[in-house]
Amino acid sequence: MLKEETLRFITELKLNNNREWFTGNKPGYETARANFEQLVAQIIQGINTFDTELGYLEPKKCIFRIYRDVRFSEDKSPYKTHFGAVFRPSGLNKTSGYYFHLDPDEAFVSCGHYMLMPDQLKKVRRGIYNDFEMFSSIVNDKNFKKEFSDLYKDDDMLKRVPNGFDKDHPAAEYMKLKHFYTLKPLSRKQLLDKNLATYITGIYKQMHPLSQFLNDILLED
Repeated sequence: MLKEETLRFITELKLNNNREWFTGNKPGYETARANFEQLVAQIIQGINTFDTELGYLEPKKCIFRIYRDVRFSEDKSPYKTHFGAVFRPSGLNKTSGYYFHLDPDEAFVSCGHYMLMPDQLKKVRRGIYNDFEMFSSIVNDKNFKKEFSDLYKDDDMLKRVPNGFDKDHPAAEYMKLKHFYTLKPLSRKQLLDKNLATYITGIYKQMHPLSQFLNDILLED
């Protein structure tokens, strides 16, 4: 299970995002990361019970580095103030990924595609448009609606339906999206529950049909 000390380390890092503090608290970071890695290992096992294409990934290779790339950023803070992990079959960057974002203030799990390349974006839009009946059956499933309501809609979506798509088509609103994923927030109480890994994999299982649908589009010749 996730330990309170892990969340405390992230909170303290937010308040002390500098190399001097981090160096002096490196043992705390290593302990927190080890705890997160244990949780990631449990989640990998859980996903494989319903999505065997994932395979038994090496947990540490699923976890993002804590160090920020500040080369092109105005914010020069050296460290990320969250832990993150992505679960997808090795070497298949085109496939949908299950993502876990650990932040005491804004934790969530998600699944789908974020920041698609232009050709991939066109392919996903066209795939949903042409097979909207199947797509609709996934996002309007009663359990999907209960847990996620719909795909996540952010401020980055287009104001108008892009050229090449009928604005009166039932898929029209989805054509405005630039990112295609769903998201489930996690409360602090849920993060510290002993059954966290089981809960997360249960949520991923409900996200899986969407993941599979998107993957079939992108992997199609």
